Amino acid sequence: MGISFVSSQIQWYTPEEFLEEAEEARPAFKLKPIEADVYVEVTSDFKADGEGGFVPSARALNKAVKVGLTGWRNVAGGAAFTSGNVKKLPPAIYMDIAARIIDISSLGEDEIKNS
Repeated sequence: MGISFVSSQIQWYTPEEFLEEAEEARPAFKLKPIEADVYVEVTSDFKADGEGGFVPSARALNKAVKVGLTGWRNVAGGAAFTSGNVKKLPPAIYMDIAARIIDISSLGEDEIKNS
């Protein structure tokens, strides 16, 4: 099959806890996969979790969101997408978004369609 490029496809993502809301009202975040050089920076900041795995550091999460979050809809009553407002997101949502950006950045086009 050979090498396939990591997807550059922008996608809308809704955290699981909002999936029960009406589609037109649920919050959604516009995400783009981060490119290889940034992905290497992000993953090099992962820390050992003590159980044989790795978890992203705060710096890794922040870098992923800064580069990969490009917009939103239905957030905080129509709040504008700005870096200042991104910092106001609830921490659990912020971390969820960061994790999703990291996930989609490591998948190829076909894998993203199936995720």
